[in-house]
Parts: sequence; structure tokens; C-alpha cells
Amino acid sequence: ICEIETFKGCPRYRTGGCSFCTETQKGSTVFRQKQQIIEEIKELSKFGCTHFRLGNQTDFYAYMHGDYEDPRYPKPNPSQIHSLLKEIRDQTSNLQTLHIDNVNALNFALYEPEAIEITKAVVQHCTDGNIAAIGIESVDPEVNIKNNLKVNKEEAMKAIEIINNYGSDRGPNGSPKYLPGLNFILGLPGETPQTLQ
Repeated sequence: ICEIETFKGCPRYRTGGCSFCTETQKGSTVFRQKQQIIEEIKELSKFGCTHFRLGNQTDFYAYMHGDYEDPRYPKPNPSQIHSLLKEIRDQTSNLQTLHIDNVNALNFALYEPEAIEITKAVVQHCTDGNIAAIGIESVDPEVNIKNNLKVNKEEAMKAIEIINNYGSDRGPNGSPKYLPGLNFILGLPGETPQTLQ
């Protein structure tokens, strides 16, 4: 599977990002233009590549994001993401896999209508078995504060519920179309024996 990067940097660089992460050292987000991404996929397809993952970015939903209407995170741009996914499918006839990588639950907590539109686009244009890798890290409030994590338990649940609502139907290959993948980290500062519970 070929991993195709859509941008570098972290939308949370303004707030320092997660305490353990180096992505904020790359600074603000720098996007690849849609046509560059499509041309790379088309060129790899000529060599027989049929499986692609739009990955390595901190949050796929942040591709070509808008302004920071909330200081915690910028507003997603559904039309740009829909256009990217649609054109990849339209211009790559032999594509067998199109999946995405990381998704920040803040999109759903702060900009629910936009996050829903992006979720629908992912379900429509990506292939079955797709997983939104959501870096929740911890839902322990003390760990969240000490490590400048992204979302609390309720905000994480909102992302999980929305993705499940639109993505849990099974596609032609028998797999759910799109599901949340939950990433947790143990051993962060502030953790207690009750954190895992």
C-alpha cells in the first residue's frame, strides 16, 4: 500500500500540541495541492500500485482547513476534501484501496456539520474497511490537562458516534465502510492506577 501525504505540520501548533508529540515542531500546516496528490497517485498506478492510504498527516479532516474560529482548532473544509477524494476515484481506474489516516476528534466537537460532511465524503469515495485513527490518548481528565491532549471523554464519544452512524454499514467486501479506531497511550504524566479503569 502506498501512503500519500496531503500536508505537513500540525493544526495544534498554536496551542503547543500534545506533550509527547514532535509534529508541532514542524510548525503550521503546509498543504500539498490537490492536483499534486492526484498526479502522484496516477503515476504510481502506472507501475501497478492499486492500494493507497492518504496518510502521514496529523489529521486528514484538516486538509486545506479554514480559519481558527475556535482557538483550539481550525475549521474543516469539506468541499476541498470531497473534491480530492472524488477526483482520486474518478482519475484512477484501477484503484482497489483508498483509505485515510489520522482524524482529530476536535473536528466533531467544534465543527460538527463540517465533520459530518467530511465523514459522508469518506464513506462515499473511499473503500471498505477504512479506519479513522483517532488519537484520544487518554480520557483521564488529569492526564488530559497535564499532557495538553485534544479532547475529553464526551468529545471523543461524539466523534465515535458520528463515524459509526455514517460508516458502519458493510460494503461489497463485507467490511464496514468506515469505523473509528481509538488510539490510547499508557504511561503519560498524571496517570494513576485508576486511569485505565
